[in-house]
Amino acid sequence: MREQSSPLGLLIAGPCSAESEEQILALASVLKKDGRVDFLRAGVWKPRTRPGQFEGMGVKALPWLARAQERTSLPVCIEVARKEHVALARRHGITSFWIGARTTSDPFAVQEIADALQASDGPIFVKNPISPDIDLWVGAMERIASRHVKEVIAVHRGFYPTRKIVYRNVPDWGLVLRLRSRYGNALRILCDPSHIAGRRELVFEIAQLAMDYAFDGLMVEVHPTPECALSDAQQQLTPTDFFALLDRLRPPARQTAPSYSELDHYRQQIDELDCRILELLGERLNVVRAIGEWKCQRGIQAFHEERWRELLKHHLRYGVHEGLDTHFVRRLCELVHTESLRLQGICYEQFHKQEDGEGKQ
Repeated sequence: MREQSSPLGLLIAGPCSAESEEQILALASVLKKDGRVDFLRAGVWKPRTRPGQFEGMGVKALPWLARAQERTSLPVCIEVARKEHVALARRHGITSFWIGARTTSDPFAVQEIADALQASDGPIFVKNPISPDIDLWVGAMERIASRHVKEVIAVHRGFYPTRKIVYRNVPDWGLVLRLRSRYGNALRILCDPSHIAGRRELVFEIAQLAMDYAFDGLMVEVHPTPECALSDAQQQLTPTDFFALLDRLRPPARQTAPSYSELDHYRQQIDELDCRILELLGERLNVVRAIGEWKCQRGIQAFHEERWRELLKHHLRYGVHEGLDTHFVRRLCELVHTESLRLQGICYEQFHKQEDGEGKQ
């Protein structure tokens, strides 16, 4: 199943929440008239972080969305978090759903939804979990796919930030590329720039990055009057601004045969550099093993905090000099250091087994 009406890929648009029948019908009409949007999205049940906030219109909104779908022939997609949501939506002719970040993070909830699905349902959109856990995300999609629905589509909406950043959520393009490397073109991946950006003035730059990373489409929050929205008012676009965004976006580049030849040359360079990096890592770890044996013979512990801090400080400074991102350098150093400690730990185990064996003799 490969619905899409735009060179930008599959486009899903609509308000954060369905607030009134007038709002939904008017928006569905203007989106349909433009002709580029493939699905009308709207929140019906809104899982909020704290009680007392607007939690959606619930069942009351389903007839509005059903009428919009019937009048415009624009398919409707809503968020579901319980099996009851699936059953209620299906009674109103709504069979396409998305699973939100909080729900994706809960395998029990995802399984409950999966059990309620039918083969005629779909596509089903699965947003990434709150934490950057690729296996949790993949696991949710696998549970849904086991029901043989029309199609399962991943949606990158960013991850919960652990520090203050300019966006609402952290975009992890590297993790999405890892997801792409696992499944290739067998899995479509969309971007939700509204939830990553958190502010309407930042939505375009995130959407363009998604295009540059060859995402398969976008899910964007659009509201007739965003300033009056009952939820996420600051990140929703007016229809006019949304259409302007679509007009400005550069679609994913289409490669031609000559450029592929040039790309192959760059890829060959990457392959050669990767081999050199792996060879150097192998040499480094051989030295680590020698150090581990030396420490074992002298009863010296494997981990020395002062040495680790000196190394990290030096490598971070050197990395900056080489134009590398400090977060990347830190993660790389921590990964290599963890492997070094693991190898030294093996040296200790082997040394003590040898001592025990000699003692018994």
